[in-house]
Amino acid sequence: MTSPRDAEQPTQPTDEERPYFGFISYAREDEQAARHIQAALQRVGMPYSMWGRRKRPYWRDSSDLSAGGRPWRDQAFPQLQRSRSLVVVCSPHVYNSRPVSEEIDHWLTDAGHGLPGVRPADRLFLVRMEGSLRWDAETGSYGESSTAAPLALRQPGVFEHEPSYVDLKDIDPLDSDNPLVREQFAGIVAEIRPCSRESEGELGFGTVAIDWVSNR
Repeated sequence: MTSPRDAEQPTQPTDEERPYFGFISYAREDEQAARHIQAALQRVGMPYSMWGRRKRPYWRDSSDLSAGGRPWRDQAFPQLQRSRSLVVVCSPHVYNSRPVSEEIDHWLTDAGHGLPGVRPADRLFLVRMEGSLRWDAETGSYGESSTAAPLALRQPGVFEHEPSYVDLKDIDPLDSDNPLVREQFAGIVAEIRPCSRESEGELGFGTVAIDWVSNR
């Protein structure tokens, strides 16, 4: 018999419910960078013997959308529902990007709910490529002067505090084999796929520092 306490305990989503570690949202102009970010994310925290295999990957529309002419939302939004996080590639190209803002809105209001123990905003990760991200503590959002923030992140009250983000402004993201690129993503992966320090060497973390901009 299940006790009330047991019944209240949140359960982790199954692989069938959330098969993707993350959904990558980006402007079409940043497609090349997004592809390499996807490759870097999939390699971090994965045993070297599994590199190249598709085991619970990060979903990116141009690599995963099937042909058939279905509307973008009909294909992308269900994949958001099947993801455990949202990764937004931030650059001046997303400032006025309607698709990116709609994906963020859908994550915050719908797809991001149901993850145990976290708010949807806690599983929304930013990767800055170019431009600025200027936090406005009074509004709980990025201000209009944030040239790398899409509209959905410039709305008041999106976050309770300034979020952490990966900063690739001075690093070439196209070189996904570069250890510096993978190190930048270790913070994101550690939150989505927690592992013990004893397993870091096996999973590809090594003993390097996690160099991401953490404001948590």
